[in-house]
Amino acid sequence: MLKPLRFSSDTVFMVSALYSVHAAWRILTSPRPTSRCRQPDGGPLRHSNWYPRHFKPAVVRAGLPNGTRFHDLRHTYAAFLIAEGAHSRAMMERMGHSSINVTLGTYGHLFPSIDEQIDAALDRRYENAGSETSATLRALGTR
Repeated sequence: MLKPLRFSSDTVFMVSALYSVHAAWRILTSPRPTSRCRQPDGGPLRHSNWYPRHFKPAVVRAGLPNGTRFHDLRHTYAAFLIAEGAHSRAMMERMGHSSINVTLGTYGHLFPSIDEQIDAALDRRYENAGSETSATLRALGTR
């Protein structure tokens, strides 16, 4: 089952088993402390307790590889953004990177190669330029 997670005006769908894991990640990585970062008894949320009790069982329920790390959720999110055609500047802002160089240095290899698209676009422009130039010259010659 998929559950929506809200990020400003966008919706990201995730496997329900990872929903609570992602929510916890958002809380733990928030720059502002929040009262939600507490255990049920009011104590601090500790990685040594949360990871084996909640994260690892969620990984198993989701059918992910046994070695899946918590930080892999961040990389998965970035890969989803790239697959959906997100602009690298938007990714930089969402990922909280200090510069576009950090984003492209980390995830640049995931962007599809666009050499063929660029070549085709330049070929079309060249072909169109030839016919447009000829038409323009003919029009100028008739004046």
